[in-house]
Amino acid sequence: MTKMHEQIKPLFTQVLMMCDEEGLIGLNMIAIDGCKLKSNASKEWISIFDELSRKKAKQERAASILLKVTNHKIASARS
Repeated sequence: MTKMHEQIKPLFTQVLMMCDEEGLIGLNMIAIDGCKLKSNASKEWISIFDELSRKKAKQERAASILLKVTNHKIASARS
């Protein structure tokens, strides 16, 4: 879950806001849910997620380089 912090944070915020609107959040009681759920987190899916993360990072680096080159060309053309 730590790898998906940015995706989970807005969802968690929405859930908290909905709970507050329904009056489910108060200062009188604290409850912790310790139920266990089955998961299907196979090593294959973890590898796919890691590969996608690497591809995304590579694309972001390429986009950054293209933006720098484009900005440099624009600045040179204006000079």
